[in-house]
Amino acid sequence: MFKHLSLPLAFAALFTFASCDKKDDDPVDKTDYSIESTEYFELISQHDNGWVKEGRKFDYDGKVLREYEYYDNGNIKWAKVYKTYPSYQPHFEVSRSEDNKPLWSKYYDNEGELWFEIKYEGGLLKEKKVYSEEGVAYHNYLNGELSSIDFNSVDNKKFAKVEYNANTQSRKVIAYLNLEKVLEQELPYMEQPGAGAYMHTDVPVGNPFTQLTPNSYTIREAFSSSINWEHRLKPAEWIKPLRYHDDYYYPGYEHPIKYAVSTDVMRNIIEQYPFEENGVMVGGGYYKDNYKAFSSTIEVRSNLREEYEANPELYILKYGDEYAEKVYYGYEYILIGAARNIPTNSVAAEKVKEAIKKYVYNIQNGSSSLSEADKNLLDKVWVELKFFSTVPAHKQGVVVSSHEQLESLIEELTSAEDEVIQVAFRKVEYL
Repeated sequence: MFKHLSLPLAFAALFTFASCDKKDDDPVDKTDYSIESTEYFELISQHDNGWVKEGRKFDYDGKVLREYEYYDNGNIKWAKVYKTYPSYQPHFEVSRSEDNKPLWSKYYDNEGELWFEIKYEGGLLKEKKVYSEEGVAYHNYLNGELSSIDFNSVDNKKFAKVEYNANTQSRKVIAYLNLEKVLEQELPYMEQPGAGAYMHTDVPVGNPFTQLTPNSYTIREAFSSSINWEHRLKPAEWIKPLRYHDDYYYPGYEHPIKYAVSTDVMRNIIEQYPFEENGVMVGGGYYKDNYKAFSSTIEVRSNLREEYEANPELYILKYGDEYAEKVYYGYEYILIGAARNIPTNSVAAEKVKEAIKKYVYNIQNGSSSLSEADKNLLDKVWVELKFFSTVPAHKQGVVVSSHEQLESLIEELTSAEDEVIQVAFRKVEYL
């Protein structure tokens, strides 16, 4: 098939670095590799090896952009990121264990209010709470897998529950209004065309198109890009949101937390790489196999619109304020080469980044062009190459340390069953 032939070729061309015929540095390297405070960075404390323990980064106006603490092995202990647009306020914060497992995270809306928060247990999702003006949604997990969602309205008059069954790949949706059951439906585990959702709390609910048979369209579209140094990590350019709601959203230079609420890969990337010290290496791509969509009859749409207009509150409680129009299948991937504890001196930073580039190139191509000087430079910083994809085993990322391991991950990706990579929604007003 197309996917199995083209993607390995794309991966083979993913990295385009040329090895450098460059003599090793002088035996006595007088470059300053220390980390010190600067005009825009405050070094609060250091570990015994000279690496950062606590630090803060400022913008040109002196406002704090991020605060963070590292463990002595370079992993993030705690980080809080602020945003500057449309106003200055907290954006999100994370806490992780010494072996880089998530402990908890909090995300804030455009007004700086808590939007959703997550608790982990043993590195796996345990609970996610999503807050909105309409109410609170409690997402409950068992061994890291979504088991149920409970939505309670602010006035305690509306309640919806979604129960998941991974064995049967199904979910049950139950809705109550004023203690009266108004809906009970058995639906596929993942949303299919016509299924509804509460946009503000990311709760999938019922499907009013009960007799719907969606059409399937073949795409077989692939894309890949070389891994290169970038000033910023923009995961939304590589991993699309699982639930793409029908409203304008451009993350720009900010982290796309709107997508992190439902997209596991996006959330894991954001929480592991909340900021970049001196750029980041990024590459990746996608394969879209097909999508399902539907075009319902005028009569059905007219009946649903009448039901909606007669009682919008009841309709939205049962079927959400948006419905799934298209469901895309395939897979996506991203490679991230990150570095921490980069030296403050610009000359030293560039030397280190060049060594990191060689290191990544060697893993991609199975070569060994690192000199002793390069290895010494890599020992001075924290470096990690990690592979993320929509394959379940890759969603938290896999640290890549060899060419053979990377090839194995690629094989897992290209041979796996296609995943649901995006569900595109439309507002109910468009019925």
